[in-house]
Order: sequence, then C-alpha cells, then structure tokens
Amino acid sequence: MAFNISEQSLAHFERFLALPENLLTSLVNGLEKAPIGSLPKSLSTQLYQSLNLDRKDLENILSAIFNLYKAKQQAKTFGIGLEEFVDEVIAFLETRHDDKVNHKTKNNLIQILSIKSISLTMTAIAIRTEAEKLAVETGIFTDLRPIFSENDIKGSLILHNLKVEFLENGESKENFFLLDREDLAKLKVQILNAELKEQSIRKKLGSSEIIEIEN
Repeated sequence: MAFNISEQSLAHFERFLALPENLLTSLVNGLEKAPIGSLPKSLSTQLYQSLNLDRKDLENILSAIFNLYKAKQQAKTFGIGLEEFVDEVIAFLETRHDDKVNHKTKNNLIQILSIKSISLTMTAIAIRTEAEKLAVETGIFTDLRPIFSENDIKGSLILHNLKVEFLENGESKENFFLLDREDLAKLKVQILNAELKEQSIRKKLGSSEIIEIEN
C-alpha cells in the first residue's frame, strides 16, 4: 500500500515537519492532555496561544496530522505497522525531494502518531461512522393541504414531512417520510426513551468513560 496525500494536505503536513524540536515537543504534550473526542478546530483554539502559533495555521497542521492518523488506520487493515507506515510516508516525501525530511523525521512522525488521545478519537470516529448510512441533518416540515370537491374546499389535511439527510458510502443523500399525528407521538416517545437510556448509561459509567465526538 503506497502512501499518498493531497497537495493541500501536503502543504500543511510540511508545515508540521518544519516545526522546531521544542515546539513539536510542546505540541505533543498538549495533544496528549487533550480530551478524547477533540478535533482540530477545538484543539487549535486550546493550544495556539501556548504554542505561539496562528490559530488557523495550527488547525491546518492538526488537520494534516488527523489525516495521517486516518491513513495509518487504513494501513493497519493491510497489516502495516506503525514503523513500516512511517517508512512509507518518508519514502513518499523523498520522491518529491522534500527538503523537510531529515534524520529526525522518522522519530518525530512516530512520536506524533503515538498520541493515545488522538488514536482513541480516530477509533471512536471509525466506530461511529461504520454504519452504512450516517444521519447528517433532520427536519420536520408541516403543511396544510386543502381537499377540493370540484371548485370548493371541503376540508384540509395537516401533513408532516420528516426530512433526513444522510451519508451513504460517502455520498450525500436525502429521504422524506410522511408522518401523521400518531407517528409524531410515537417518534416523540421513542426519542424520549432513547434520551433516558443514554442518561442511565452515563450515570452507570460515569462521565469520564464516555467519549464525546465533536461535530
């Protein structure tokens, strides 16, 4: 499995490779202390001041690191371990005659790819998104439809349309479902039951054992 990366991600990744050793150490320390489930945007907000970096620049660097973790996960499914994966990354950079590669690059990559909080975050994301369909957005639209007899309105129907936007195999799709008042009542009860189950699980496990993935 040959490692590859988009040109945009590569530019941000090279920015990471160019970080001074002391800054890299501070970045790793900060990321190791971050809550599991934190993503690049919130991590950059938490860390940019202590690292003396531009917040957006740091967010881009972290996005490149997260993409690297994703590639590492994919490599693992092919039986490729961390060191072999890092060797592939370095080989890719060397084919581009990247001047950011030096004798410290391998150790730096192994260090940044061994952060437990990010590894657990990526695992949680993979579990959450492994379903064939992943809901993205929902909405209920209520409409009043008149019933005609010839040219006269004899009555009206109240209609509720549930819109569900979802991802299926990475493709954005949407479906509409017609609901009546009884359907709404059932849906409300089911949602309340799900919330009560979640509260019970949280109480049983304790908040420290629940991973919250940011949106």
